[in-house]
Amino acid sequence: MNPQFLTSRWRDNLRDGIAGCAGLAIMQSLANLADLPIAGVPFACSIILIVAAPQSDTAQPRNVVGGHVLSALSGSTMALLMAPHWWTLPIAIGLAIFAMQVTRTLHPPAGLTAVIAATQSVSWHFVLTPILSGAVVLVLLSCAYLRWVRRVSWPEAWF
Repeated sequence: MNPQFLTSRWRDNLRDGIAGCAGLAIMQSLANLADLPIAGVPFACSIILIVAAPQSDTAQPRNVVGGHVLSALSGSTMALLMAPHWWTLPIAIGLAIFAMQVTRTLHPPAGLTAVIAATQSVSWHFVLTPILSGAVVLVLLSCAYLRWVRRVSWPEAWF
């Protein structure tokens, strides 16, 4: 194997790892400044998908924002309509999958947003902050990184 290829590949992988770290650190810092919670786990999964596979349909802004918002709504709805039972989470996930597929906004990391919303005591405010605002910030940071640092044409379409 070409040693130059290995060096380039390792450099690119390291750059993407640093970008993921920096992106999530910026999001966490902004959330802390605004005294807002951040849904770190779903957004961490999202940033991995966007940085590692920006050409994927599931990594496009429509999917990232729509998937997280619909999943937050699904989880919040189930948590508010049902007392916590073993079936609350499975129904929330099923509803999130259905909503994302119907709207063509499938984003697998958003399933974790439904988990958080269905299993924690969150209000409807959770859908707006941290989920909607966090997803928008994530998309904007990813766009800046992919276009200006990696020189990748992303997104393929905004909506």
